[in-house]
Amino acid sequence: MSILSLIVLTIYNAMFLSYFKKVSPRQGHTWWIIGVALVALIATYIYVDKTYAYMLFPLVTIILYLAIRLTTSFGPGQSFYSATLAVINASCIRNILNAVYSIMFLHGSFHAYTEASVYNTITLITFPIALLLFMLLRKLIFPGTKLRVFIKSKQALKIGSILNFFIAIQLTIISSLSLNSDLTFLVSNRSYIYSTMLTSLMLITIIYVVIYYSLKNHERVKAESRNEILRQHFEMQLLHYQNTEKQYEKYRQFKHDYQANIDLLRNLINDNLNTEAQDLINEMENHEIVQFWNRKHFTNNVIFDSMMQELARKCKDANIKLFFEGQEPRRTNLTLIEKITLFHNITFNAYEANLKLKEEERYILIRVNNQDTWTSIHVENAFDGNINYKDGKYNSTKTNGDEHGIGLENVEEVTQKLGGVLTITPDMEKKIFYLCVLLPSHGK
Repeated sequence: MSILSLIVLTIYNAMFLSYFKKVSPRQGHTWWIIGVALVALIATYIYVDKTYAYMLFPLVTIILYLAIRLTTSFGPGQSFYSATLAVINASCIRNILNAVYSIMFLHGSFHAYTEASVYNTITLITFPIALLLFMLLRKLIFPGTKLRVFIKSKQALKIGSILNFFIAIQLTIISSLSLNSDLTFLVSNRSYIYSTMLTSLMLITIIYVVIYYSLKNHERVKAESRNEILRQHFEMQLLHYQNTEKQYEKYRQFKHDYQANIDLLRNLINDNLNTEAQDLINEMENHEIVQFWNRKHFTNNVIFDSMMQELARKCKDANIKLFFEGQEPRRTNLTLIEKITLFHNITFNAYEANLKLKEEERYILIRVNNQDTWTSIHVENAFDGNINYKDGKYNSTKTNGDEHGIGLENVEEVTQKLGGVLTITPDMEKKIFYLCVLLPSHGK
């Protein structure tokens, strides 16, 4: 293989490794690992390449797998999928270009596969086109680090990895046959070339179609999750208004009877019936309407207060001690939907975590601090010490299929959209879960 070809394929693999490192970075200095991997790839292409064609695909995949595994926070399955994606992308493009070149210029001959000069020329063209194709599809299908959503989805990753495994076997067979100098066993060279081209085109299309529809399905699940949150919130809001209206009517009745109670209390005192007077006072203090109007008032914001009132009601029913400090977040550019999404998921996770504990251990502390430049939302709650931490990310411990981990992902998405920071720091020894959302403040 020529030096120029080696440079081109090195750039291709370096770009892929850098991309995956950006998608799911690992702490520490790991760039030297990428350098070692690139040297290993160059050696593989020099000493294996056409001589042992059946070994080229597996060896390149293994090297990329190890590099991705050591330089990113991906797990084994995620690293395997990422490595095979890079190799399959280039292999399919090479097969397509080989077939096109053979048909157009060599009348269906296999020289495009076996002759060194033609092979190097195809290599020089293959890797830039494969890289441009990936960059184009990345922009259209999974911009930014959106591929991480696909790779971190268990169901989608399982389907993608199985698909890539069988595609890798198919492409290894094609490469082994195509680089064989003795192809007299084939009935028609041209038919084989056509089938190779169409098969490779079909395989690379299937890979990106799977990614596309998996991301679409993920967006659907997220939309359904948010719609369900909004539905629950509006039902809660309606219940809150209905309860307030009901209590107001009771207040009017209480006010109507208030003067009669005062007159009775005055008569009891005048007759030195102090015990009866004290009982009447206690009964008035414990009246339902007095308890309602004396309940804890969290904030003047009706929507935020209704969310906190519902949380307080649920915590009271579950014997969870609830503490709240501060006021609702202000000057954060949070829309109504984003505010509901953020607080619903934060408080719901804290509430669910407490249900797994003994009643005497349950508590939730929410602290909101509005400052000139930042608004901080701190949530502290007890938990059972079990954390689903995988591939550099905290996930929900629930196992309800597609909605697994959607809540924390929604919190992270809202936070990042507003230029904020989400930090999660569980204390495994004290069994306390700390979550903090920092959002930039705007205006006054």
